[in-house]
Amino acid sequence: GRIDDQVKLRGFRIEMQEIEGALEKYPEIEKAVVVIKELVKTKQLIAYVLSRDGVAIDVTKLQKYLGDYLPTYMMPTQIVQIDVLPLTAHGKIDKKKLLSIENYTEPSISVDTPSNQCEIMEKIRVIIRQMLQRQDISSHKNFLDIGLDSIMLVELSMKLSSEFGQDIDITTLFTYTTIDMLANFIKNNNEYKENNSSFNSIKDFIHKRKKH
Repeated sequence: GRIDDQVKLRGFRIEMQEIEGALEKYPEIEKAVVVIKELVKTKQLIAYVLSRDGVAIDVTKLQKYLGDYLPTYMMPTQIVQIDVLPLTAHGKIDKKKLLSIENYTEPSISVDTPSNQCEIMEKIRVIIRQMLQRQDISSHKNFLDIGLDSIMLVELSMKLSSEFGQDIDITTLFTYTTIDMLANFIKNNNEYKENNSSFNSIKDFIHKRKKH
């Protein structure tokens, strides 16, 4: 592969063309471009794909397919389907323009979701958006699938513990692996603490009354 097509990511040397080649073997993909997104503490591989005849690509199926061809460290963090490849004035692929494309539709929140859980979900989403420097954060996708690696999960656990005044450790994040699951856990924790504190104050009150 060409030298300018190679990048180093988490200690591994990666050739973009190899990832693009694997993507373009997928029957529904016409063209694929893989770029590196630089974040504050990490880099991510983002794949932009142009489908044949504009068909909608099932990203979950595509990721499973890629898993047969690529090692884990070469798997794109995010796969974005695009309608047209942006080109520079010289006719080359405009990678800067590609990186500015957001590929996101958040499924509407279920009517059964309590409003206080919605608020918690939004707070978690804001923190993750800041960490990943992008807007398209799904509440229903696994933290690893939306682009958080193990180092970032440690950072997230610290930020969440501080935000919600609870001990949210890394084990919790591996147990409640999506924003909506974690928000539900935090909400239930809050309710348990509130119920217990009111119960304890009643106990204290009765105890004090007995002393008199």
